[in-house]
Amino acid sequence: MGGRGLFSYLRVAGLGFVIVGSAALHASELVPNPNEALLNSGDFYVYVDKAANLLSLRSLDYPSRELKQFRAISGLNAGDKISEGDRKTPEGIYFVEGFVSRSQLVASLHGPAAASLNYPNPVDHINSQTGSGIWIHGVDSDSRLDKRFDTRGCVAMGNTEVVELMRWLRPKHTVVVVVDESSKISPLGLVDPEGPAGKRVMEWAAAWSSQDTDRYLAFYHDELYSRGMSLNRWRAYKDSLNKRYKFIKVGVRNLRVYKHSKYWMIVFEQVYESDLFQARSQKRLYWVGPEDNLKILAEESFDARQGPPGSFPLDGPL
Repeated sequence: MGGRGLFSYLRVAGLGFVIVGSAALHASELVPNPNEALLNSGDFYVYVDKAANLLSLRSLDYPSRELKQFRAISGLNAGDKISEGDRKTPEGIYFVEGFVSRSQLVASLHGPAAASLNYPNPVDHINSQTGSGIWIHGVDSDSRLDKRFDTRGCVAMGNTEVVELMRWLRPKHTVVVVVDESSKISPLGLVDPEGPAGKRVMEWAAAWSSQDTDRYLAFYHDELYSRGMSLNRWRAYKDSLNKRYKFIKVGVRNLRVYKHSKYWMIVFEQVYESDLFQARSQKRLYWVGPEDNLKILAEESFDARQGPPGSFPLDGPL
């Protein structure tokens, strides 16, 4: 059988080698790369530091650890994107919306592959920020990355790297945090779900379940953006449901909290039960204000499943 036959083996502590019979194999030949496993399962988020020209992939466990790092460039002009054509890269918390079709790619601008972001997101709409077509894409030549700031507002990477990245991105699920500069004093990106912001979400769910409209609405900002409704229309809508349903139970699962200098975004799986209706969905809540008294500025639901009570299981994966 030779040196790789079925013999007993021993891991040499601190050296990373395995002894198999009389042959030595590097541990990487036998042990799967845990970072690759997390990337392949989508258990990561994207962090873009414009000032440092870096795009990194970070694990979804807390505290996060860096899984991959790539060189990346951003908009020609500094600062947060305000309007169409200003050649600035937006700063905030976004999602990968989808993959850009080859027919939309211009090789001299985008390289071989691209993914679109959901800019403008609900907070951008409230702030009257305009523009479209914000992508993560490749380049005409990797030498373009030496310019550091040279896009129309997108984030650009080397062509080999952007093709590699596309394998791992999950539309609607992969979070992309874009910052002007990382803060070492107050870290940005994924933060502790057991902290004040995470507890605020649990309090919000409890208030909703209480069917006390005033208590529930106390969690919302005056400039609420949800389903095209103002805060007053949202109040009337929720009040009508509270009067109609005998009970409401709202559950929160798989909570993740993301922090940006502009706002917080909290994502989770929401489970809703009442005597007449049930639903499961992925939820995004955008919060502003001090951490211990955050207010919901906007909310979104996706991947929703809904129907009469008992029409589908409320546990297990969506």
